[in-house]
Amino acid sequence: LDGFRHERWNRPMQPGDVVPAVVTGVANGAATVRIGGLHAELNRAAIQWTRRQNAADLVAPGDLVEVELVKVDADTGTAVVTLEQ
Repeated sequence: LDGFRHERWNRPMQPGDVVPAVVTGVANGAATVRIGGLHAELNRAAIQWTRRQNAADLVAPGDLVEVELVKVDADTGTAVVTLEQ
């Protein structure tokens, strides 16, 4: 999973963009995702529209999902995302 690259990640990303993310793990009801050099968590709030309580019901490590960037912190390499509908 660490070696996976997507061509979209080579272009600038900003809040409001819908981008591909690779699921790197699932634990405690949330999923961790990587979007290029950014890392984010798909928590319950990020998947609320699905009416699921646990991200493991929706995704598994290695899945490629579309997420909307809500906030990007380039200094820490983190992002806040929601699962794209």
